[in-house]
Amino acid sequence: MVAPTTVFIAHCHDEASQAVVDRVREALPAGVAVATSAQSEEARGRPIPLRSRDAIAACDLFVAVLTDDPMESDWVALETSLAVARGKPIVPLKARGVPERGALPRLAWIAFDREDPAPAAREVEGAVREQLAGPGR
Repeated sequence: MVAPTTVFIAHCHDEASQAVVDRVREALPAGVAVATSAQSEEARGRPIPLRSRDAIAACDLFVAVLTDDPMESDWVALETSLAVARGKPIVPLKARGVPERGALPRLAWIAFDREDPAPAAREVEGAVREQLAGPGR
């Protein structure tokens, strides 16, 4: 029996990011499990919680949603760097006009429109379907 695919979504906790996360969740095939960041206001400035580290280590695909909130986007960049270090397949999304951060410019970012995140969500769905069709699945 094939284990379900798990997608980890790193995102800022603002309305624009939540709208994208909601659209991505809606676009995912049935049976795909979703994990999200354990970040909260209290966690700002602290190391990534073990729960998030474990979820990133266990995920099959990592989705990064970057917006213009500098502190929270730095958090997303940290989680994304952890996924890169673990060799996870990454689907990076960023709001139009938002610059990449740190070592993340090397990723092929998918720009999303805050008013209509559906096209970006469809690209994530396609990446998940490719992952489901990959070796050992």
